[in-house]
Amino acid sequence: MNEQEKFLTMRDILRPVFKWRCQVIIITVTALVVGILLAFLMPPHYRSETRILVKRASLGNDELVSDAGPKITSNLRQLNQKDDINTVIAMIESRDLLDQVIRDTGLTMKRLEYIPDYRYYVRLAYKGIRNFLRTIWHNAKYILHLSRRPTAEEIQALKHAELLDAAKKALKVKQITDSDVISVSFSCGDRTLARQLAEAICEHAIVLHNRERTQASATLQFFTEQTQKIKSRILELDDQLRDSRDPSDHIAANLKKQLIVEDQIKAESKLQEALARRDALKAGIRQLQKELDHIKAQVTVSSDRAVNPVWLGIEKELAAYKLQLAEKRTKFSDDSRVVQDLTTQVKETEKLLGEMERSIDRSRIRGMNTVYQKLKETMLSKKSQLAATEAEIERRRLTVADYKKKLLELNKKALQSTILKTEQEALEKAYKMYVQNAEQARLNKAKQNVRLANLVIVQHASFPLKASKPVKWLYILVSLVAGLMAGLTWAFIKDFNDTTYWNPDQLEKDLKIPVIGAIQDEEVSSQKYDWLGCLR
Repeated sequence: MNEQEKFLTMRDILRPVFKWRCQVIIITVTALVVGILLAFLMPPHYRSETRILVKRASLGNDELVSDAGPKITSNLRQLNQKDDINTVIAMIESRDLLDQVIRDTGLTMKRLEYIPDYRYYVRLAYKGIRNFLRTIWHNAKYILHLSRRPTAEEIQALKHAELLDAAKKALKVKQITDSDVISVSFSCGDRTLARQLAEAICEHAIVLHNRERTQASATLQFFTEQTQKIKSRILELDDQLRDSRDPSDHIAANLKKQLIVEDQIKAESKLQEALARRDALKAGIRQLQKELDHIKAQVTVSSDRAVNPVWLGIEKELAAYKLQLAEKRTKFSDDSRVVQDLTTQVKETEKLLGEMERSIDRSRIRGMNTVYQKLKETMLSKKSQLAATEAEIERRRLTVADYKKKLLELNKKALQSTILKTEQEALEKAYKMYVQNAEQARLNKAKQNVRLANLVIVQHASFPLKASKPVKWLYILVSLVAGLMAGLTWAFIKDFNDTTYWNPDQLEKDLKIPVIGAIQDEEVSSQKYDWLGCLR
């Protein structure tokens, strides 16, 4: 191939570019303008980065494989360290942790998408158009019964899930190569919010990772506090039991109770005797009142004792007293008050009969009737005895009530002491159990402190000064290259579809005949062959 053929080949290659240069320039400039607009209108992403060191305090397997050599131990340590790092990364990327961060920081979609410059309105317009089209699509599905309308709870859940997805998309967690450091970064349009969320995610990750250790500490604290409370309660019960015992009383509680019961029985027996005596006195008073009434009705007294009603009544009364005396002697002893009172009444009645026998023939008028006077005196005496008996009954009742009160107080103290002792025994058992549990919790805490890896923030969240996205010069460069390539592609496609001949050589080559001459328009010729001047 000679120089001319090479020149013609290069000319043929570059001919479409110069032929369609205006369209190539327009496409390239358009792509460049679009790239510049995208670079300056796309929302920025400020990325705040935090770094966490995962260090392991000790390995539980080191002691088991220490005889196999340091190489195997080192490999196991590296594998365990890698597992710890992967576990921490998976934990940080979990939705539960992000959900907790969102709840604690009060994050909303509006705050997450906020941009403190003019690009916020661009995003707002974009989201408005997108939501409008989405609403039209959903309403069309609802109208056509292709789907049902979500409830308020479902809408709230969908919004929360959308917020979680956006936060998870903005979160980047990765391990720094050849190190035990994890990089946690969060990007959003507000640099302050990005820093706050990156710091919050790391803090929650550390808390969640150390939750088992925290639970062990809380368990140990709980058992320790319960042990102290039970111990103080046992001391209080000891003081109460000590105060319930009377130091001046050297008699045992059972003996004291027995003595009180015996005194109560004696007091009740005397009270019953007084009640029986009161009943006998009341009966005698009623009988005497009847006799007095009978004597008032019969002033004349018969001298014959066989038909004398007074005499017969007194004899009848004497027989009744003797019968009561015989009955009471079967129930009470001879030295009891009831038997003595009945004996006295029998003697007084017999005396009355003797006096009545001497004066029955002598008195016929009621005023001078000695029987009536004696009965009246006897009734007055019995009334005075009845009053004394009533006072004695009241005194006896107070004594019995006092004994019952003492016995009740003694039983109450005994019951209270029994309850306190039972509670003290139960608390002592619980104290032993809590002491054992506290010791076990202390051992578990020590084991967990050795087994669990420690997370340490080695670099706090940085305050991003520049946006990580978009890279403006990259967008402009890419748009320029893309526009240039699109323009060239368009020029070659147009040239490929063009069927006109631009020079005699093409015509001679296609028709296989020589070209004698060519008549061309000067304007067209100048447009077609101006590119030759550029090549020359």
